[in-house]
Amino acid sequence: MLAAGTWAVLHRTSTQPVAEHTTDAPRTPTSAPPSLPSVRIAPAIEPTLSGVATGGPAGLRLLVGGPELTLVDAATGARSRVTGVPLPQGRSIVQLVPVPSGTVVVVLPTPRDAGETGWVYLLRRGRAAIEVARADGVLSGPSSGRIWAYSYPPDGQRATLTALAADGRLLSRGVLPEGWVPEAVTERGLLVSVHRGEGPGDLSTVDPVSLQVRQSLGQSLYVVAATARQAAWLSATAERGGEDLMVADFRTGRQRSYRLATGFSVGAGAFSPDGRQLAIAYHGRHGVVGYTGLEGANASAAPGFVEVLDLASGDRTRIPEVGTPEKQSADLSWSPDGRWLAIGVRWPEEGYQRIGLWPASHGPLLALPDKIPGGYISALLAVTPDGAAS
Repeated sequence: MLAAGTWAVLHRTSTQPVAEHTTDAPRTPTSAPPSLPSVRIAPAIEPTLSGVATGGPAGLRLLVGGPELTLVDAATGARSRVTGVPLPQGRSIVQLVPVPSGTVVVVLPTPRDAGETGWVYLLRRGRAAIEVARADGVLSGPSSGRIWAYSYPPDGQRATLTALAADGRLLSRGVLPEGWVPEAVTERGLLVSVHRGEGPGDLSTVDPVSLQVRQSLGQSLYVVAATARQAAWLSATAERGGEDLMVADFRTGRQRSYRLATGFSVGAGAFSPDGRQLAIAYHGRHGVVGYTGLEGANASAAPGFVEVLDLASGDRTRIPEVGTPEKQSADLSWSPDGRWLAIGVRWPEEGYQRIGLWPASHGPLLALPDKIPGGYISALLAVTPDGAAS
C-alpha cells in the first residue's frame, strides 16, 4: 500500500577461384590479396549519472518501477518499498501512469512470454491496490478519471481497446482494425498509427467510437511522446537525414519540424506540463575503432544523452553528466510544476538504477545517492501529494 501523503512516476570479402594452368608457359606471379585495416569493436559504454549531491526539492517524491515499486524522497534521497501490487518472481512494473484517483500500474512478465497479457492495477493513497484489467499497456486522456487499456492477441494483429472508470468499472470495449496501434488519448480523439506493411505508419486522430479520422498528421516512424494536447513523432524524413521530429498542437492544429542530434536514435520523450519544452533521451550507440568504412557501423561508440528542446525557439540544451549504454536510453518524467526533470539511468548488469534531478532553471544535475532495484526495466514518475513541488 502506498504510504499516506506520498505518491507521485559485416562486411564480407569474396575470393575468386585461381585459374588452372594447362601449358608449360611461365606463370605470372600473382599479388597477395590486400590486407584489411585493423578493426576492433569499441569497448562497451558504461552508464553514467553524476552531479552534485545536495538535496532535491522538498515535497517532491518519485515512484520508480521495475522488479519492485520504490518511493524516493527527492529532498533526502531516502527510499522505501511500496507494497500492495502483486509482483511474483518473473514479473516487473513496466508502466506507471498518474490519474486523478491515484496511479495506474502495469505489470508484465519479464522476459515477456508470447501471448501472455499483463496486469493493470490501480494504486490509491491509503487503500489497497485493485486489479482493474488484463492488458499490455494503458493510456490516460483528458476525460477525468477515465483509463484506456489496450492488449494484443498472440498473433499481434488487432488490438483490443477498453475504457475503464477510475474505480475499474468497464465502460466500453472494442477491437481496432488490423494494423492500428493506439498511441494516446488526446483532445482531438484517439491517436493511432496505422501500418499497412513494412515502413512508416500513418498517424491520425480518430473518433474513439466510430473510428472515423478527424485529423491526418502524416507518416510516422514512431511516436516519441504524446499528451492530451500535443504529440511528437519521428517523421519518415528521419531516414534521409532531414528535419526529423514533428510536433503537433491539437488545440491550434499547427505542426512544426525540428532537427535533432545526428547519428543517434531517439529512445523516449516527455513534454513539460506547460507544453513549452520536450525532453528527449537518445540511445547510446556502438561502433568500431580503426576503420570508418565498414558498412553499417558507426565510426565510434558514444553514450546516449538527454536534451531539452525549447519548442518556441528550437534551441536544444544537453543535460550534463548523464550517459546511457548502447541501445539504451534514460527514463524521463517532469515534476507537475515543470521545475524539475527526473532522469533515470540503468545499470543492467548490476541490476540497479539511479535517479537524477535537473532543474529547468539550468542549474547543476542533482544525483540522488541511493541505488534502486531495476536494471533492465524501469518506469519513472515524479508526482507530489499536492500536485506541485514546494
